[in-house]
Amino acid sequence: MKKAKKENFFENLHEHGELKYSSDRSFGFVFAVFFSLLTIWPLFSGRSPRWGALALAFLFLATALLFPRALGPLNRLWAKLGLVLQKIMTPLIMGVLFYLLFTPIGVLLRIFGKDPMRKKLEPQSKTYWMGRGESEPKPQTLSNQF
Repeated sequence: MKKAKKENFFENLHEHGELKYSSDRSFGFVFAVFFSLLTIWPLFSGRSPRWGALALAFLFLATALLFPRALGPLNRLWAKLGLVLQKIMTPLIMGVLFYLLFTPIGVLLRIFGKDPMRKKLEPQSKTYWMGRGESEPKPQTLSNQF
């Protein structure tokens, strides 16, 4: 028997295809800048710089300039970590937005009797068609929209 094909209504979130990485050299530059900033960050609060972070910044910079292929495994590992974080954070952020932003707005709209989409059924109405107002454009002006 033929196996049924799994239907997707939107996009397939489980297959990413080929993962595209940044170049190993730009990866090294980015981390050199990151560790440089990490070095000087304590100076803003009157503390001494982080010398270990400065050593890492020089290491990443030298490797990016002289032998960028050595950063390849770290670059791929970093990209895979990004995918793992995406799978965790995207549903979390969307859930927070939904339950802390959209749900309270919907509850408040219902409490105050607002129906912005005009979904309420009106049995006495003959039609749900909305007439065109005087200030709206004439139909002839919409013939060549694109």
